[in-house]
Amino acid sequence: MLPTPQLHHFPSQPQQILIIKDFNPSQLLKYSNLSKLKINLPINQPLGLFNKLCKDLKTLKSLKSLHLNCSGQGINDSNIKVLSFVLRRLYGLKSVTLNLKHNYGVNGESIVELFKGIKKKRSVEKIWIDFSGCGKISYEHLTSIYTSLSEMKPLKYFYINYSEVLIQCEGSKELLENSFRRLRKLRCLEGLLINDKMLQINMATLSHNISRMKKLSKFSLDFENFSILEPNDFDLLIHSLKSCCKLQKLHLNFLQFSSSNFATQNLFDLISKALENSPSLSNLLLNFSYNHRATSSQLQKLFLTLQTLPSLSTLDLNFSFCPNLDNKTLEFLSKSLMNLKNLTSLKINLFQCSLMNGQGLITFSEALRNLTSLQVFEFSFTSHAIQSGFPSFSQALIHLKNLSRLSLRFCDSQNFSDEDLKILAETLSCLKSLKSLDLSFSFCVLITDIGLKNLALSIKNLQCLNILSLNCFGCRRITKERVEYFKYHISRLKSLREISWEFPKNLGSVSFCSHQPQQEFSCQSTCSIF
Repeated sequence: MLPTPQLHHFPSQPQQILIIKDFNPSQLLKYSNLSKLKINLPINQPLGLFNKLCKDLKTLKSLKSLHLNCSGQGINDSNIKVLSFVLRRLYGLKSVTLNLKHNYGVNGESIVELFKGIKKKRSVEKIWIDFSGCGKISYEHLTSIYTSLSEMKPLKYFYINYSEVLIQCEGSKELLENSFRRLRKLRCLEGLLINDKMLQINMATLSHNISRMKKLSKFSLDFENFSILEPNDFDLLIHSLKSCCKLQKLHLNFLQFSSSNFATQNLFDLISKALENSPSLSNLLLNFSYNHRATSSQLQKLFLTLQTLPSLSTLDLNFSFCPNLDNKTLEFLSKSLMNLKNLTSLKINLFQCSLMNGQGLITFSEALRNLTSLQVFEFSFTSHAIQSGFPSFSQALIHLKNLSRLSLRFCDSQNFSDEDLKILAETLSCLKSLKSLDLSFSFCVLITDIGLKNLALSIKNLQCLNILSLNCFGCRRITKERVEYFKYHISRLKSLREISWEFPKNLGSVSFCSHQPQQEFSCQSTCSIF
């Protein structure tokens, strides 16, 4: 695993959003007017710190959004009951995100109390709570949790995760399903995120509920274990989604798809049917990473369906490590992209798609140059495509005049050289509107000081750039002197607010020259549930 990049935060304009990476007691007392708060509790801290945090939270009377990450902290039932009491006192709270993963002392009874505490907040619209890997929980506890959720009338989005939890058979599974059915009473519900680990509920019940959620506009399905599915289960779900005429955001995650019960052909046919003629769909994510069973023809049919989505503005496709994705398949994707005139965000991961080569990248580049409305573009390369296809790709990028965020990943690309980096640097110089740039060259062993110099001279002219991330881990031909040169030029960019980088370890200590002091807190947007 690669080392974590070093982070540097620069001051930005005062906002009512606070992100604290390492919480210390009494920090919150200075921010009584906060509306959004995100806290990551440091690992292995005394439990008294958590209770101190809860006490300080009570002072934030204006708080509307709370994001608390206390994964693996050793928190117990009594701590959760304190948190539940505090949440009842935050009268304006609208969004709650709690990461309680792997706190083995947290059991079902206290989690039920937590949901009851949130239920008393008549204003809560968003809930994201992960208590996977916690202590014991029973059907009776899950029944109480779903009952509490069904009584939160303003609720628009919810996600709960109880995977890796020892589920005891106390209570009735039938009662659990009945309580889950009550969720259809949430007439305001717009967003739902389901994963296979929480399907103690059968698919028929889930599908029936979804078909009754007439306002549902955002749906995310995260599946890794297809052995729990029968062939007609997914068919039921797809038909229920088709009845959601307001569906705008659809995320389907089928990482490492494999199932003896479920034919790959059925899966792709059903997904294609779900996508066909969905006029309101504006945001689509498909993750089939490590899918060794999908054939080229199945992928082609799926990609061809994309052109029937006229409102699509955000598209995220992850087909990394799919051995059957070839040039012909990429041609079908390119044809569909040519018809998506409203696309503003495009993310594609083709890492380790070994059948794709330079010709496939050239075909894709012809489509890319026509996507002039793109504001966000992320692309992960397969090394086989770079040698002959990268110049065409770089030329296509120049046409994206509205681009504000760019992420390119060349990880393990043995063919990516200083000459390619020079071409990329010339392209970046033309993208004057870039505000965020993320470049990963990890283990691109042909990159030397010459390439890094060209990159520095290019980036220093991006006067709108706020965020820069650069990963050169494993680039063994880069020297410490050239890294110092790079960082000196980057530090002169007055617009920069955040920098992260990673260079080879053998460079030793490398100083950072900054025109602005670092700060303890960084003000940014809080992550949305969906």
